[in-house]
Amino acid sequence: MLKCIIIYNTKYAKLKAKGEKTEMTCKDCINFNECLSKNGTTKYSTADIACNNVEKTCKYFKNKLHYIELPCNIGDKAYYISYATKSYTLVEVKVIGFNITVCEIWGVVCKTDSYPFTLPIDEVYFNKLQAEKEIDKLNNTKTLKQG
Repeated sequence: MLKCIIIYNTKYAKLKAKGEKTEMTCKDCINFNECLSKNGTTKYSTADIACNNVEKTCKYFKNKLHYIELPCNIGDKAYYISYATKSYTLVEVKVIGFNITVCEIWGVVCKTDSYPFTLPIDEVYFNKLQAEKEIDKLNNTKTLKQG
């Protein structure tokens, strides 16, 4: 299942195009913590300064600026809150994709039994308990306003 996605990093590309320094260290790699915990899988793992061409000399190097970690796997269940018939309800959906700009996830492509649709990332819950707490809070707030 897809858990992270490679993106094109415009900041890195602009620096490189201007001829500015783009030297990478192990701290710029998504594998840095893993290498460090294994007491240095590569000879660069404890370097604080830029290692010459670490992105070319280390077979494990993957620039972390090129990755966005997804909040869940494709195919996982997610939840959103719907307001219908004077109360909030929890709707379970299947995540089938993400809408991603150059540097962030802005939408979640969801599917119910009938059709796919996109919701803003901040309206989707990937944890059912968290969604249920939010529904309780919303329903209690609505009840207080009516009373």
